[in-house]
Amino acid sequence: MKPLENITVLDFSQFLSAPSAALKLADLGANVIKIERPDTGDICRTLYISNCVIDGDSSLFHAINRNKDGITIDLKDDSSKDLLHDLIKKADVMILNFRPGVAKHLGIDFDSVCKINPEIVYGDITGYGTSGPWKDLPGQDLLVQSLSGLAWLNGNANQPPMPFGLSIADMCAGQHLAQGILAGLIQSKTKKNLFMSRQIFWNPSWICSLKYLPLI
Repeated sequence: MKPLENITVLDFSQFLSAPSAALKLADLGANVIKIERPDTGDICRTLYISNCVIDGDSSLFHAINRNKDGITIDLKDDSSKDLLHDLIKKADVMILNFRPGVAKHLGIDFDSVCKINPEIVYGDITGYGTSGPWKDLPGQDLLVQSLSGLAWLNGNANQPPMPFGLSIADMCAGQHLAQGILAGLIQSKTKKNLFMSRQIFWNPSWICSLKYLPLI
């Protein structure tokens, strides 16, 4: 028996950061339900890093979304609200990584979800956090690598800034969100809603700070 076998996770996320957090929970035994838009689904289905195609979708999509069940729901269609609310009522965890303001527009922001399920652990990944001058800006891995200075640290001294060959900011954000959700599941025994937020920008900024540790 795996440790999260009795846990249900709703995964509303796309691309890499938050889906990788949901994948870690699935590997620990959680029942992860990936919710995608009708017709196109997760944009990652058509994001190719190789010529490998599996059932019409990219190998990257399958690598990050294995061990998950799937359902399509039009979150903008009012006729889908009953199904959506029923899923939220039965879930232990929700994971999202929408642009700032999108979840509220769709009626699945933290405050709205709390009214449906008072005990859910709500995990959200943003570009730059939920406070500060950049909180309303969208963010993604390559942009964050550049803004944080991580691309400047990478490569040789005689080269221009060079981003990492893998999406390190997204991967770190997903790892840390998964850790936060695990802590939230323990804390949820208090029967209170918990909001777990992870910003993509924090991780590469922290990595850059390690350069100066020998000077301290």
